[in-house]
Amino acid sequence: MVHQCLWASAAHMCKRRGAGSALELQNVWKIQQAFYSVSQSLHEKQQQQQTQKSLPTLLCQGPDQRGIVASCVDLLNRHEFAVVASEHFTANRDAVPWFFQRIQFECQQPNESSSNNNNTETNQQQQQQARETLLEQELEHVATRFSLEVHVDWNRSKKRVAILVSKYDHCLWELLLRWQSHELHCADIVVVISNHPDLQSVAETFRLPFEVAPVCPDTKKEQTQQLLHLFKKYKVDVILLARYMQIIANEILEAYPGTCQFQPCHSSVL
Repeated sequence: MVHQCLWASAAHMCKRRGAGSALELQNVWKIQQAFYSVSQSLHEKQQQQQTQKSLPTLLCQGPDQRGIVASCVDLLNRHEFAVVASEHFTANRDAVPWFFQRIQFECQQPNESSSNNNNTETNQQQQQQARETLLEQELEHVATRFSLEVHVDWNRSKKRVAILVSKYDHCLWELLLRWQSHELHCADIVVVISNHPDLQSVAETFRLPFEVAPVCPDTKKEQTQQLLHLFKKYKVDVILLARYMQIIANEILEAYPGTCQFQPCHSSVL
């Protein structure tokens, strides 16, 4: 639409100024081509995001030791799973260096030499399930060897996400806009919860339920129970903190253990 408007403007300008405006026409044409290229690029990116599937994810944590990354990657490779993205870091936990790792991978098809062209779709699914089961079993050996907590999330369904927010709205807007544009393709945001009513209009803009769970020092326990009730009501898998200016109670942390269920969302990473 933009490039059509530019072209119409250029044609009108040439009509008024005559042949001497040919250079201006050429310049506008270049601008039109640039706009068209950008719009095509954005459209293709959006289409790719809409069709992109969530990748399986390997999560592990434990005492920092040499060989953890190599063992995990080698195991994935031996079972014909290709590593797409890998992130890891070390932080101190009770004065002990603690290792965290997150690997996204995709399931490659078996080599043609080892696959039977006459296999039905059902047989292929059974073979894939067998590969996944074998991978999880061998990961247990890696976990035992390095004293790790290991979990594979196959991402076969979207995670149901609750967003906790207070009065600052920039993180909430960013998350909801990215979710609406299909950038958060692995998440299904089901509710926005706040300890203030101020941001109800933001949630309503995206047709999301908005729940208020007010809190003060005297009602902290009651609010904790209200939050747990809301998480159960909306069948929440993951909780995002979008500038939620309250300390999370231990009861909630125990109900949703692990960093994979409970994520603070800082504006610097949005």
